[in-house]
Amino acid sequence: MKQVIQIGPINSKGGISSVMKSLILNAPSGFVISTINSHSDRSKLQMILSWITCIFQLIKMLNNKNIDIVHIHVTHGLSWFRKLSIMKICDFYAVSTVIHIHSGKFDIFCKSAFGLFGSSVKKNLSKENRLTVILENRWKILLDEWLPSNCEIIYNSSLPIERNIKNDECINLLCLSRNGDAKNLSFCLEILDYLSLKGFCAKLNITGLVERDIKKYSHLEIKAHGWITNDEKNNLISVSDILISPSHYEGSSMSVIESLVSGLPVIVSDASRQTAGTDEFVVQDNDVGPWCDKILEIKDNYQKMSNLAFKNGEKYGMSQSKMKWAKAYEKICKKLD
Repeated sequence: MKQVIQIGPINSKGGISSVMKSLILNAPSGFVISTINSHSDRSKLQMILSWITCIFQLIKMLNNKNIDIVHIHVTHGLSWFRKLSIMKICDFYAVSTVIHIHSGKFDIFCKSAFGLFGSSVKKNLSKENRLTVILENRWKILLDEWLPSNCEIIYNSSLPIERNIKNDECINLLCLSRNGDAKNLSFCLEILDYLSLKGFCAKLNITGLVERDIKKYSHLEIKAHGWITNDEKNNLISVSDILISPSHYEGSSMSVIESLVSGLPVIVSDASRQTAGTDEFVVQDNDVGPWCDKILEIKDNYQKMSNLAFKNGEKYGMSQSKMKWAKAYEKICKKLD
C-alpha cells in the first residue's frame, strides 16, 4: 500500500477541510491517506504553532521513510509561500508531491508583484516529481501561463444528502458559507428583504454570520447559524428549497456541489457558473431583482429544476472522484519508478 500524507487546514473552517476529510474516507484502492494539519482558526499564534508543528511532523515522517506522496492543499497569498517551504522539503527528500490548488483568486495572485508570484508558481509547479491538480476546466484556461501542461482536473465530490421536501408556500432559502468579503453574504439578506417587500413568504438559513450581523433585518425570518457541524449542514440541506451563492470568487464551491448531488436547486453568481453546470442556475447581475426573479422561477418549476440539479451533480459523484485520484496518484508514483 502506498502512503499519502495530505497537508492542509483539516481542522479549520471551509471547503478544503471537507475535501481532505472526503479523500481520507474515500481513498482510492492501493493508497492509504492520512493528514497533517497546517492551520488554525483560533489565533495568529495558534496558526504559527500549527505550521511549526506541521513542519516537524512532516520531517519526522520523511526521515522514517513513511511517505510515498505528499498531497499539498494550497490557496493564494501566504498559503502559497507557506506550502512552498513544504515543497522544498519534499524536493530535498526526493518525495513526489501533488499540488492541489483550491483558490478562486489564484490567477490574480499570479499576476501580483509585477508577475513575480506567477514566476514562483511556474518554476515550482514544473518540477519533475510534481503533479498539479485544479478543480475545474476554467482554471486551466485562466492559469495557462503558469500551469504545467500535464496538470490534472479533478472535481470536488460529495455524497448525496436525503432531502425532506415539503409543499410549503414559504420559500426556504439557504446560504452555506464562511464569512468574508468575497462571499458577499450581506447580499443574501438583501434578497430576503426584497422578497418580503414584494409580498412573498421566504425564510433564510445562513452560515458564516451570527445574530449580531443580522440585527438590521430582525423583521425577517432569518437564522444566522455561525459555523456549523457537518450533521447540522446536512440537516439544513435536507429541509431547504434553494441554495443561494452570490460569491465574487470561488474555486469550486463545496456547498454548490453538495446541493446539486442532493437535488437541491442552486442560484449562483458567475463565479460558480461552471460548478453549477448550466446557465439556468446562474444570475450575473449583482442586483437583488434578478436574483429574486430566479428564485420565483425555480419555485414555479421546482421538480424540473430539482431534476436538473441531480443531472448536473452526477459528475461530482464520489466513485468518479475516487477513480481520478487513483490515476493521479499512480501517475506521480510512476515518475520516480
